Amino acid sequence: MEHNGDLAQAAAFWDDITAGHFQDGVYMRREEWQTHPATIAQRRRLLGDRGTAEWLVERLPGRVDRALGAGCGTAKFEIDLLESGVVQHFDLFDVSSTSLALATARAEKLGVADRITVHCGDLLAAPASDYGLVTFVNSLHHALDVATTVGFAHELLRPEGVLFADEYIGPRRFGYPPEHANLVKALYRALAPELRCQWPELPQPDPIDVAAADPTEAVQSDLIVDAVRARFDDMELAPIYGALPFILWWGLDHDALWDTQPGRDFAEFVLTLDTLMGESGALPPYFSLILARRARTPLSST
Repeated sequence: MEHNGDLAQAAAFWDDITAGHFQDGVYMRREEWQTHPATIAQRRRLLGDRGTAEWLVERLPGRVDRALGAGCGTAKFEIDLLESGVVQHFDLFDVSSTSLALATARAEKLGVADRITVHCGDLLAAPASDYGLVTFVNSLHHALDVATTVGFAHELLRPEGVLFADEYIGPRRFGYPPEHANLVKALYRALAPELRCQWPELPQPDPIDVAAADPTEAVQSDLIVDAVRARFDDMELAPIYGALPFILWWGLDHDALWDTQPGRDFAEFVLTLDTLMGESGALPPYFSLILARRARTPLSST
C-alpha cells in the first residue's frame, strides 16, 4: 500500500535524522530556528512567561492516569510530563524505532521506564482506549490525512479528555504564498553580509523536494486548525507565530546567530518583529499550540 510505503520512507528519514542530530531528545542542529535561545525566550514570553508544559498543565483537569503520545519522536515533552507527575503512564507511538530507542533510554535514565509503553508503527493502528490526554508535538502536520487522524484521536479520548498539539500549521510542504515569501526576501536582501549565507537571494524549500525526502512532511498542515475545530466544540489556540523566522532562517549564517553579538541581536529583533507582524495580521502564524477538550457527553446525532 502507498500509505505503508510513505510511512516506511518517513521512518527511515527520521531514523537518520535522530541518530545524527538529537541529544537528550532535542534537535541540536543550528539550522533549526526553534532551538535558538532567542526563540525559546520569545516563545516563553508569548505563553505568559510559561513553558509549554506549564501552559498545558494549567488547562488539565488534574493528574492524567493514562495518555498517548502520537508521533512522539524522542518523547522529550511526554517524558517531562511523566517525570513531573502530571501523567502517570504514557503510550508512546512513532514510526521511527531509533527515536523510540532514545525515548526509552531517557525514560530509564530518569527512572520512569516502567511508566511508558512503546509502540513502533502507525498511530491509526492503535487499539481503542480511554485516554485522558493525547499529545501531538510536531507530529500532526505529518499526518497523511489530518481529518482522519484528529477524528481517531477524538475517539481515543474519554469524555472531557484533552487533545494537545504543538504544531506547524503553515502552508503545506512549505510552499509559502508569494506575498509572504516576497516580504521576507526583501528583508534578506537588506541584511549585512555577515548575517546571511552566500546566496544573493533567499533560498526556499521546493515542495517537490520536501515530499521526496519525507512524504509525510506537512502534507495537510494548513488543515489542522479546521480539522480540530470540526471535531471539538471547545478549542483554544495560542499562536507561537514563526512565519518570518521560519522563512528567513533558511538563508542565514547560523553560526553567526549563535556565536556573535550582532547575530544574537538580530535573532531577537527578527522574533520581536515576527510577533508584531503576527498580531497586526501582516504575516499569519505558522506555529501554534492547540488545546481541545472532548465533550462531557456525546453530541446528539439529531
